[in-house]
Amino acid sequence: MWTLIKVWQCYFWVTDGYCVYKMFVNSEDQIISKTYMTRVEGENTRLSHYLSRLP
Repeated sequence: MWTLIKVWQCYFWVTDGYCVYKMFVNSEDQIISKTYMTRVEGENTRLSHYLSRLP
């Protein structure tokens, strides 16, 4: 899965600080923030809610 994600060429990654991310993301490219993660999780929840209505 990581090989697919690396193709996106992101400038930074927002994470919750889980220790596994250190193996994949450089520390200077990682933003550890619960504030940003809350926003991302909220968007995921909202999308999941609306997409579940599709047949």
